[in-house]
Amino acid sequence: MLAAERPPRIVLFERLHLDYCCGGSSSLDDACRQRGLDVDSVREQIEAVDRGGPGLDEPTPEWRPREATVGELCEHIVLVHHDGMREEMPRIAELLETVVRVHGADHPDLELVERTFASLRAELEEHIEEEELVLFPTCRGLEQGSIDPAGVEPGLIARHRTEHEAVGRKLAALRELAGGYELSQALCSTHRSLLEGLLRFETDLHRHVHEENNVLLDRVGAMLDRPPIAGATPVDVLIEALVELADAGRAERASRLAAKAYAGLRRGEPVQAQRLNALMHKLILSPRHNDDKE
Repeated sequence: MLAAERPPRIVLFERLHLDYCCGGSSSLDDACRQRGLDVDSVREQIEAVDRGGPGLDEPTPEWRPREATVGELCEHIVLVHHDGMREEMPRIAELLETVVRVHGADHPDLELVERTFASLRAELEEHIEEEELVLFPTCRGLEQGSIDPAGVEPGLIARHRTEHEAVGRKLAALRELAGGYELSQALCSTHRSLLEGLLRFETDLHRHVHEENNVLLDRVGAMLDRPPIAGATPVDVLIEALVELADAGRAERASRLAAKAYAGLRRGEPVQAQRLNALMHKLILSPRHNDDKE
């Protein structure tokens, strides 16, 4: 939680490659041990940052997620991180395609970078869509008191944390395969642009996951401990969103998201699970399902 307490520390953690997002609940000692860093030296650097001392020549993040409402957090994550990824990932993929085509024969490791990024991209695209369709409406509803905490999928928060950990592992593998994004190793100007883009992408994704794992999900977890209330269930919100997704010509994606939610509900919420199961069958049988080109 060191980064959540004081956002300016994020720049320092990025430079030291300390995991403050996916493993944000780990102790500083553990994080330093994993990186082979001297914990006392790191503590001194953190104290210097807290005092506003030298050593940070980059602008520190002005956004303070812990001061935002849940609704503001969700909106910020979508507008800044999700929309940013949707714009940046195709650009990086295009750069990768060019670099692999030009230099791949002499540098076969570049193809591994391309494959790893493609896998990460596919994982992220589905993950952020589910967040916007399921997680964020649930978070907003809990904050507003319009959703009953008792109706929330029991493993919703734990599942998203687990998915974040998987993203973190893949992101670390991508960095290693790409030589730590060392610009001095760039093979050409296009390769340099690629490395710069991957580094920016990594930094933004670290901050993105940090804001979700260590701020949003922690806060929503506390809301789930509230007494039951009379209100809509998250499944009501989800079904409405999935129908809209199918109507937009994306029935196959809607069916996959419904199946994932069903897997989390079927034991603890049989009635809600039956509703999702019925929707899945309807989506699968729909002609729109076969027309989905995703």
